[in-house]
Parts: sequence; structure tokens; C-alpha cells
Amino acid sequence: MRHIDKTKTTQPDFLLRFRKQNETPVNYGEMRKLENDNGEKYCKCQGTKQERDIGAFEMQLLKEQGFLCAYCNDKIPEYKKVNNQKYCKAKVEHWHPESSVFSIENKLDTDYRNMIICCMGRKAVSKSTEEVEDYGMNKKELHCDTSKKELFMTLDPREKKHINKLKYTENGQIYCIDFEDRKTLKAQYNTIKDKKATLMKYKNGKTGYFLEAKNLTDEELNLAIQHDLEFILNLNTGKLKNDRQTKWNNINSEVSNKFRQPYLLSQQKRQFLNSKISFFDNLDDKGEYEPMCMVKIFYLKQRMKRLNKE
Repeated sequence: MRHIDKTKTTQPDFLLRFRKQNETPVNYGEMRKLENDNGEKYCKCQGTKQERDIGAFEMQLLKEQGFLCAYCNDKIPEYKKVNNQKYCKAKVEHWHPESSVFSIENKLDTDYRNMIICCMGRKAVSKSTEEVEDYGMNKKELHCDTSKKELFMTLDPREKKHINKLKYTENGQIYCIDFEDRKTLKAQYNTIKDKKATLMKYKNGKTGYFLEAKNLTDEELNLAIQHDLEFILNLNTGKLKNDRQTKWNNINSEVSNKFRQPYLLSQQKRQFLNSKISFFDNLDDKGEYEPMCMVKIFYLKQRMKRLNKE
């Protein structure tokens, strides 16, 4: 998961105008209906299941994130038809749930800083008895926003402090802390939630709980982040773990082969590691990050720590 710096982003002009013109609370659905002078929608993610026509609003979010999903950091695939129109599978996610009363009253559902873009959250897996709609997907394999739905969570990709807490293993797991088992983790989280969570209302009358990071100790924050990785975003599904493991193995092979070169000095090894970190931590010529690049960056930084201790 990469840090998404919303403090440096510029809200789209059409969205600012829309928010200023409406003194009473407005909703996200109305925002998505807005059109430019040519009758084209600013917000557009339409088309078939295979290809979705992407609008200027979604494209701005994609460019901001380097065409990576905000949560799993897999690439959000872009397609082009013969007429060069852009198509993309993507969905706009509200970190603070769009349907919460607090979000609507404070216009967070139309606040660009509250919006990120995600993959569809459905990896191709074999059919099982737990089918979801007509996608033939095992519920246990749903991830990212598709798993999160309208739930509140503590982990926030817009907070660098949260991202810096994330680690990866050679078998592809993403984690914040080691934990005994999922049942124990859930019980520990519920204990904190019962003491510190805020009761939040949805516009349909239902309620949820928001465990806000600023109200937690560092130990509690770590546990809440681990809970969100496992239960809210479901980022340790089999397919995602396999993809991250492949990334780990690839960079491990590349570094190991480089370090086996004869007469390679420690300074040269450090230069190599730093160059690779810089490469994966920056956009390429197409304005994209490598999918799941944070796995490789984490690995490279760990190798650097080992090297500095030698």
C-alpha cells in the first residue's frame, strides 16, 4: 500500500463549483450527473464488465495514484479501443463512507480529499458454493473496496504514518503486527472498539462504529491497522499473497545475482540498492508505478539495513 498525499492535490474545478453552488448538503449521486458544456459527464465509469469508459474525474484519481489501486496496489488496467477512447475497470471509493450521516452533513461524500480509486476487488478464483451475484467469486476472495463496502476503518492510505507501519513477508503477507490467530485478533480489536469507538449513523438508519486513529495509543493503532488489513480490506487473500510473493522472489533474485558479482564493494551494493529503491518509488514514463512496488521497496530497505550492519 502506497501513501496517497491528498494535501498536494487540486480538487477538480467542476467539483469546487458544484460544492459552492449548493449551500444545503448535496450527495455523490448528484455530483456524478454533472456534465460539461459538450454534454459529457465528468464522472464516468460505464461500459461492459470487461471494459469501462473512464471520465475525467476518475482519470485524475488514477493519475494521482499512478494507476494503482489505493489498497492492494495492483494495477488498475487501462484499455484502448480502435477509436482511442479510454476504458478502465475502476471504482471510486470514499474512505469515510459515502452513506454515513456525518459524511453527508459535512459534504465528505463530494470532497475530493475523501475519494480514492480502487480496483474492482474481484480476483479470478474457482467457483465455489459461496457465489457472489453473477461473478462466480468466492466471498473469501473479495478484497479492497469490494470487501470494505460502507464500513468504517482506521487504516488510512492518506496517512503516511499508517503506511510506514506496513511490512511484507517473503510468502506475500502484508501486515503491521504479528498476531496469534484471527479469532484472537478480532477479540482484541473488539475490546478496543467497545471502549473507544464512536457510534456512527447511516442515512438508511443503520449504525456502525468508527475507531478513529487520533484516539488510540500506538499499540492500539497497530492492532486496529492489522484488523483492517485482515477483516475489512481482506488483503491477504490467496491470489494477492501469491502476487506479492512473486514480486518478492523477483527482486530477491535480482539483488542476489548482483551481489554475487566478484569484487563488488559495500559502497557499490548500497548504490545499487538506492538506485532500485528510487526506480520503484517513482513514476515511469507513462505516469505509472509498478504494481505492488511497495513489496520490492520494503525488501530493498531491509537488505540495506542488513548491509549497514555488516
